Amino acid sequence: MINTIITVIGSVVGIVSIIQAFSAYRNKKIRYWQVETESIFSNKIKDVKDLKIFYKNEELSDNVIILKTVIENNGKKDIDKSIVYAPMKISFKESIKLLDVELLDSPDGISVSKEENSIICNWNLLKKNEYFVLKILIKIEDEEIKSIKSDELLQSYTDISYRITDVNKPKKINYNKPILEKIPKFELIIYPILVLLFFIMIAFAFSLDFYQVRYESPIIKGQYYSLKGKSESTIKILGNEEKKTVTLDELNEVQKDTKIVLVKEKINIPILVFILFASVIVLVPTILALNEYRIDKRVKSFFYKE
Repeated sequence: MINTIITVIGSVVGIVSIIQAFSAYRNKKIRYWQVETESIFSNKIKDVKDLKIFYKNEELSDNVIILKTVIENNGKKDIDKSIVYAPMKISFKESIKLLDVELLDSPDGISVSKEENSIICNWNLLKKNEYFVLKILIKIEDEEIKSIKSDELLQSYTDISYRITDVNKPKKINYNKPILEKIPKFELIIYPILVLLFFIMIAFAFSLDFYQVRYESPIIKGQYYSLKGKSESTIKILGNEEKKTVTLDELNEVQKDTKIVLVKEKINIPILVFILFASVIVLVPTILALNEYRIDKRVKSFFYKE
């Protein structure tokens, strides 16, 4: 009894500790979204003969990229300047040259500045769920990475650092889909349809009755059994309580007293396999689709306010 009480108390304490740790982890968090990464030269511009584009008296080519980024406080608590010991610094590796940065959208008290090849972000207060949007102009100076991919630019060539109390490194997210003002209607409909289909499949599986053919005879009294061939002249009898091997002659002698019965299985392997298969085929893609929809909705909220 005492051991049981100790086990229950230990389990409760463990669960509470996990909840507190998770809650503390969610208190203060920063996410860095790289939303749009595109060359300033479209195919149409490249086709125009003798067209030149200059930035601060320097001619630009198709190695110049405009990207938009969003810095978001997605934790549960505000982040004010009293706990910021070193501001957020967005730096690019030497092969990437930072040309300019512009603050597109932000709450009051946010400022950004360019220092060499880095962007310094300062704020008085970044409340939970608040964010600010930057437009960054960069130049790819290394010819070997001229056709750099968006995710590679974020993960390998962009470094984000700061010293903020109880805030770990930011989560980098690369969003390379076009930013549309509205999410297509079919995306809003397909998710509940997939969830409904999943539950229909589960209900259908449990509504089916699976019966197994079993035998009842004096050869194993008081039991249902099935038959399995063992050799040319012997058969293994698989009872619900014991197993027995008999010859064909022994089995045939009691044939007239043998009855065929249908036994409904309490735990049916085909049903379990079907449910597992249905879960993988329907539920997992649905969860992934819902997560993608959640991300789409969040990204669009940065640029299209209701």
